[in-house]
Amino acid sequence: MPKEISKILDNVFRLTLLCVISAFLLSLVNSYLEPKRIENEQNLRAMDYRQVLPGARNFEKKISGGKKYVKGYGQDKIPAGKIITVYGRDYNGYFEALFGISEDYRILGVKFMNKSESTNLEDNASKEDFFRQFIGTSVHDLVDVNNKNVKKIHGAPVSSKAYINAVRKAIGEAESIDATNQ
Repeated sequence: MPKEISKILDNVFRLTLLCVISAFLLSLVNSYLEPKRIENEQNLRAMDYRQVLPGARNFEKKISGGKKYVKGYGQDKIPAGKIITVYGRDYNGYFEALFGISEDYRILGVKFMNKSESTNLEDNASKEDFFRQFIGTSVHDLVDVNNKNVKKIHGAPVSSKAYINAVRKAIGEAESIDATNQ
C-alpha cells in the first residue's frame, strides 16, 4: 500500500509541476503577444476613424457631458470633426455604426461596424449603400422619415427607419457635445 501511495503522489507532483510550467509559459507568450494585439486593434480602429473622417490623421478620445466621442484633427492640429458611435436596433437585432461629423454637423462618413451573422453579404452591402446616401447631409435635411429623397432599403422599412434615426442621433449628439463645451 505505501508503494502505491508513493506512486500516486509522484504522479500528482509531476502533473502539478507540468501545470505550473505550462501556466508560466502561457503567461510569457501572452505578455509578449498582448501589446501587439492591442497595437493591431488600435491600428484597425484608426483605419476606421480615417475612413469616416477623411482629412483627419490624429484622433483623441474625449468625454463631454457624459457622452463619449472621438475628436479628429488634420494637419497642424486643425479640428476635422467628431466621430460619434451610435448603437441601435434594426430588424435583425442590434447594430453599431461610426459617424464622422464635420464641424458644421454634416456627415462625412459612415461605417457599419458589426456585421450581423444572421444576415448575408447582400444585406450588409445594402446597409453600406444606404448609409452612403447621407454623406454631406445634416440633420435638417432629414426632417421627415418618409422623405422621398431618402432611398430606403428595399423590403426593410423597419431597418431603414432605424438607420435614419441613427443618422439623426449621431448629428444630434455632435450638436449636444458642442453645446455642452460652450
